[in-house]
Amino acid sequence: MQNYNLLISIIIPAWNVEQYISKALESCIAQTYTDLDILVVDDASEDCTCEIVGQYCKKDPRVRLEKKEHEGVSAARNKGIELAKGQMAIFLDSDDWLNCDAIQILVKSYQEHPGYLIGAKPTFVSEQEQCSCISDSVDKECAAVVLSQHDALMNTDTDYYRNASACYKLFSLDVIRSNHLKFDKEVLFGEDGLFVFCYLNHVKGMVYHNVSIWNVLMRSTSSTRLRYNEKFMTSIYGVEKMLAYPHEKSDEIDTMLKKFLVTKSLNMIRRYLDCENTDSVIPKQYRYYIRKYKTAYLKTATAGETIRTIMILYVPFSIYAAIYRKTHCVQ
Repeated sequence: MQNYNLLISIIIPAWNVEQYISKALESCIAQTYTDLDILVVDDASEDCTCEIVGQYCKKDPRVRLEKKEHEGVSAARNKGIELAKGQMAIFLDSDDWLNCDAIQILVKSYQEHPGYLIGAKPTFVSEQEQCSCISDSVDKECAAVVLSQHDALMNTDTDYYRNASACYKLFSLDVIRSNHLKFDKEVLFGEDGLFVFCYLNHVKGMVYHNVSIWNVLMRSTSSTRLRYNEKFMTSIYGVEKMLAYPHEKSDEIDTMLKKFLVTKSLNMIRRYLDCENTDSVIPKQYRYYIRKYKTAYLKTATAGETIRTIMILYVPFSIYAAIYRKTHCVQ
């Protein structure tokens, strides 16, 4: 294949993933693009994760293992950023795997569009659906969508370009380091979206390929699929940090972020109620943010969204909760 003269670091945070780490590493080693630095940052695993990674280090000199104390995925990724040897980097979760031409597609796109964040589409795979083979991508010549910085930032709150995740993307390590970008350890849910938002403020925009190059394992025990957790509140702090981060100052972007924050708060209250919680303290915290930014949200809200917002803000929580549970069949 064509040599692009770029060393790509694949940064893999790992914690107690002995069941999955082999497949992730096999998919890295099988890449058609071979100029790789494969760095596993182990977050104090208590199972056989390190032993398995150590075996791969012996078989392939591109694989490296860094051990650290247990601090969470953000700290592990930050250590990976610090130690990565490449000019560019991707962040691969330890239970996900790449199609064999994933890096080739991303690097080729970066060569055609230097100075942009490069992204592509993931495929979400259940534990029952996953297979042992590592495939290549279909429709790999699909035309790319080139977004300006403004348009990329305006898609912070949408699902299509997957900007809520730092995965499925190729980043410049020079941009990350020169602008002191890190994953925020205080934001436990939504830290990826905050990182991508900050990064986009230092590049020309985003190039997105509607081509699936990445396989995401939907584990039943994944943190994003757990019942309501008070740590979810930090996702709201993440959006507030986006508002505070020096970004392209436009009313459009600020309004989008305020609406995004209200939408998150409304959805968190719903998730809270779906889990049969009754305490009013947590919803009161979300109501504070809804009230603070409701003007921006209500400008484009539907009639149903407006009614829902007004009820959450002004109807006593016990009454709203009873109405919600009855209409949504929550016991």
